[in-house]
Amino acid sequence: MAQLSPLINNAAYQKKDGAYDLGKRQADLLAGEAKLEPQAHFARGDQYAAEQRWLAVDLVLLVIALFWLTLAQISPRASAT
Repeated sequence: MAQLSPLINNAAYQKKDGAYDLGKRQADLLAGEAKLEPQAHFARGDQYAAEQRWLAVDLVLLVIALFWLTLAQISPRASAT
């Protein structure tokens, strides 16, 4: 698991004495956050929320349809004879 860590595998964050330069890693992470575009993420989040809402509506309609199908299957039928 330690080999999957970018801190351990990246030689840029390793000091000469073998320790890890956490301050440099944190500075790089904070510098990368300045490049983020939050509006794009909010727009995608809104899209996912709308998709989830329609999936919930579909699920409710499916449950109602299955309920009526069950009632139709268990109801007595008039014989054709």
